[in-house]
Amino acid sequence: MTETLSPAAGVAGRTYPRYQMIGLVALRWLVGWHFIYEGVAKLVNPYWTSADYLARAHWLFQGWFQSLAASPGALNVVDFLNVWGLILIGLGLLFGAFTRTATSFGIALLALYYVVDPPFAAAVSAGPSEGSYLIVNKTLVELAALVVLLVFPTAQQVGLDRWLRRWLGRRAATAEAAETAAPTGTGLTRRDLLQVLASLPVVGVLAYAILRKQARDNARRAAIMAELKVSESGAAVIPSAISRPPSRRIRLGIIGNGGEGEALVRHAGFAHPDWIADATKAHTENPRDTQLRDFLAQEDLNVDLVAVCDTFTVRAERGVAASKNDTRPGGGTRPLAGAKIYRRYADLLASPDVDAVIIATPDHWHSQMAIAAAAAGKHVYLEKCMTRTVDEAIALRSALRAAPGVVFQLGHQNRQAESHMKAKEVVDAGILGPVTLVETTTNRNDPWGAWVWDIHKEGNPQTIDWEHFQEPAPHKVPFNLERFFRWRCWYDYGTGLSGDLLSHEYDGVNQILGVGIPKSAVASGGIYFFKDGRDVPDVFQVALEYPERDLTLVYSATLANGRNRGMVFMGHDASMQVGTGVTVMADPSSTRYKEKLERKVIEPSLPLFTYRPGYKGLDAVTSATEEYFVSRGLLWTYRGGQRVSAYHLHIKEWLTAIRDGGETSCNIDRGYEEAITCHMATAAYLTGRRVGWDPVRQRIV
Repeated sequence: MTETLSPAAGVAGRTYPRYQMIGLVALRWLVGWHFIYEGVAKLVNPYWTSADYLARAHWLFQGWFQSLAASPGALNVVDFLNVWGLILIGLGLLFGAFTRTATSFGIALLALYYVVDPPFAAAVSAGPSEGSYLIVNKTLVELAALVVLLVFPTAQQVGLDRWLRRWLGRRAATAEAAETAAPTGTGLTRRDLLQVLASLPVVGVLAYAILRKQARDNARRAAIMAELKVSESGAAVIPSAISRPPSRRIRLGIIGNGGEGEALVRHAGFAHPDWIADATKAHTENPRDTQLRDFLAQEDLNVDLVAVCDTFTVRAERGVAASKNDTRPGGGTRPLAGAKIYRRYADLLASPDVDAVIIATPDHWHSQMAIAAAAAGKHVYLEKCMTRTVDEAIALRSALRAAPGVVFQLGHQNRQAESHMKAKEVVDAGILGPVTLVETTTNRNDPWGAWVWDIHKEGNPQTIDWEHFQEPAPHKVPFNLERFFRWRCWYDYGTGLSGDLLSHEYDGVNQILGVGIPKSAVASGGIYFFKDGRDVPDVFQVALEYPERDLTLVYSATLANGRNRGMVFMGHDASMQVGTGVTVMADPSSTRYKEKLERKVIEPSLPLFTYRPGYKGLDAVTSATEEYFVSRGLLWTYRGGQRVSAYHLHIKEWLTAIRDGGETSCNIDRGYEEAITCHMATAAYLTGRRVGWDPVRQRIV
């Protein structure tokens, strides 16, 4: 006969074979252990928050979860309930106390975790892959285990619930019954006590392990942070809590309303209706796609889009449609002026109805338009690369210096990346020691990334003013759709990998290190993959020398491989990788950290720290990686733990400087350094020799 355990008094018919009882109790203890560990780990980590997890909600109640993440007060409550809910549920399961309640709350908590981040994304991927989940994940498995424990309870036989039930029953007995005799078997027997106390060693081992690890980590962290003297805070919180938009309305014009121009206008607050429809559809098909929600959550910058100029009439008309679309941040609060189309940029700049212009044309128009805008007293937001040639850069700088009232911003939105700000703080604190080498890269592996952009079906000599488009180009050619829509592939209109991608990487390094213009440059590369008639390289390497800084900056790029290689600053004492976050690794041969390395306070295989925007500060043991654009801060960054468009912040900074005065982060001096550096790299490639910069004559030599 199978051996069974008798049920606790009052639990009629609830008997299990011994092996089932052992299995169920073991399952209860294991799940309880995991809950306690998760709760305590969050409790002892001062930087843990559920904000990032809630912000990524993409299924049921998505808006509610994301509103919790955006509210500091609500987030504090959620974090408190998470931590103590996990700990109390775990203790209840381990000790078998109020087990039905603990199990029910555990099921509810895990259900919320599952709803916030269900593993549905894999359903639309190319196929299953190791380490990924589809519908079933660890959260769902643990939830199922709790359902089993709820249906097959054991705490009435092995746990405090057995004693609590008897104790509560005895308390409820009438005084008369209590005077006659105590109920048989209501006392806590030696067997009961042993079964209850069986959980204590488990709790003791867990508590000892957690406390020991925490003491070690705290000591290591304290020693490291005392050595580094770097703050743990991020960039200031954006003033999104202020519902009132800026008081002075600024009237914007857009010159060049192509892909980049539309993006800039959108981040200023005006989206084309087609983009709204596409973003709505994208979210319906993939709830993780939050671009529409992010757009509508932007701060209302209190601007009107009043003027559009583009050599392609279709794009000009799209600008007008965007200017009248009230599905926008602050929508429905005021009538929109709507934009007027100008055939020539000079007419737009002459209009008294325009206060400031965004110039997002091909590079060969940049200087001419920006100089004319400065002369007309219009504030200028100019896309990179700042100019196509050295002479143009010199002329533009002179024009802006002659117009001190004009606010200029170059379109390096990575200047707003929280990770870049933290990286600069790390460098300024001397944590890396002398930095002698910086490596930065760009890898892409798709036609779009190689500028093989779509040719619009409505593009033709009637809709495109070709002669005006190529007016500043050094070589004139007959009407050519490919050159118009894929202009970055030719030096007549653009600056190739130097001006498009090296410019971003260089500006990031310049922001962090303040390197300025290099003394010399040497470059190599070629057209090795996209043999489509272009004259700009698709593989490109350049070394920029700063002998006065004892520093070399190396840039490497290919448009035929997508491996993300990152941006790395190499110092004598530590190396720093900068992307969405910042990771600093001590060098095993460091002089500064020699003592702590020998005492194992610093472990060279682990980061000194990793800074992750969107979290609460520096984390001494974790790290993260992101895709190229996101990792460079070119799309998104964080303020106060909230994700926000870097484009939006960069435009907002420009508009704030127009209203209130002050400097922009990528002003004409930083833009001049960017332009000259990129032109040196291009000159080195085209001439096949080492080139230098003569700061006196302001010439490449």
